[in-house]
Amino acid sequence: MNTKSLVENLKDSDKNVKLQSMAELIAIGDSVIDIVIAELPKVEDTAIYWALEGIDYSEEDATKHIDPSFKLLEDTVGLRKWYVLAYAKILISFGKLSSDRLLPLFDNDQTALNAMIAFILGAIGDKRSIPILLNRLKLSAIPEKIRVIQALGRLKSEVAIQYLHPLLPIDELTFEVAVALGRIADAKSVDPLVKQFRRDLTTAHVTGAALVKLGEVAVEPLIEVIADPEAVQVHALAAETIGMLGDERAASSLINLVEQTSNDVTRYQTIIALGKLRVSRAFPLLEKFMLYPVGINDRYRAVEALASIDYDRAFNVFTRVSSDKLLDTELRCHALCGFRLLGTLHDIQPLLDAVSDPDISIRSTAVTQLAILQDERARITLEGMVDDPDWRTRVWAVDGLERLDARLNDS
Repeated sequence: MNTKSLVENLKDSDKNVKLQSMAELIAIGDSVIDIVIAELPKVEDTAIYWALEGIDYSEEDATKHIDPSFKLLEDTVGLRKWYVLAYAKILISFGKLSSDRLLPLFDNDQTALNAMIAFILGAIGDKRSIPILLNRLKLSAIPEKIRVIQALGRLKSEVAIQYLHPLLPIDELTFEVAVALGRIADAKSVDPLVKQFRRDLTTAHVTGAALVKLGEVAVEPLIEVIADPEAVQVHALAAETIGMLGDERAASSLINLVEQTSNDVTRYQTIIALGKLRVSRAFPLLEKFMLYPVGINDRYRAVEALASIDYDRAFNVFTRVSSDKLLDTELRCHALCGFRLLGTLHDIQPLLDAVSDPDISIRSTAVTQLAILQDERARITLEGMVDDPDWRTRVWAVDGLERLDARLNDS
């Protein structure tokens, strides 16, 4: 379809026709940029915002369309959000040419427009905007501050750290400041982030994520947190954060925490962390939690951790437990799930043996794990289970065979 017909279709009452025509116009590229910019408000669909990636702007286009695009941005601020973002995206595509146009306008008294300008400047990544952004950070209202903080984070401005730290405890800004500090990733942010982490459980997930971005400098302060009985409310998140950092210096502190805590969430998060750190000396303790769980999530998390720490030792534990008919069914099923976590590099014979178990749950669990593993060695066994009396077992046997066939066809 030619350009003229596509433009004509933009007048169609059918929303889908409009959307398709706009998408095709965008696919044509920079030769129709005038039409695209003019017609954007008439096509009410957020898909166009994402389709704008398809236009390859030349410097000539940018020079020609910066002012009209900015005028449209200015007119739509406060209206439907996607219109605003669409024009912002066009300006971002123009790069530093847009910075030159936008920087002098940043001192206007329109908070919403300033916020969008900050968003655009941050996305462009023009470091010339940092001094102005820092000035706006001191003067602006909360909505604009949020966008300015986001921009400073994207620009990874180390100069901004001293201005961002005092804003961290402000409830409306904590999230954005923590994200920005994580992006900047300067070691000087460790103490403020840890203080906020201790102070506020509701934002500890985001301050913890920022600490992960800071890397190993955050490990020792977090070890102090999990050792502090006054910080019990954030012990679980501290253990989770240490697990993401993956630093073995925390091993002893995590073992002490998992042995001493009475909090179920803290316990299973610590078990997960010990698995991620692959702490060998924690293996016997984790085996105990598998066999004799204290909290509802302990058993499966312990199985996961055992599989991560030592494949061979875990295989032996799972084999012994899954084959012992004197143990309770739930425990044996968890052990069978452990073989899936070990993958197909190990012998799957314990799973093949379990499909003959008289316990329906054991058979069903074994067939389920075999189906998920997609190991060709299980084909004959799965074929023999399609007529099992238990419907769950039959369903998973059929599913496993279909997965094997699909994998065979793909290879």
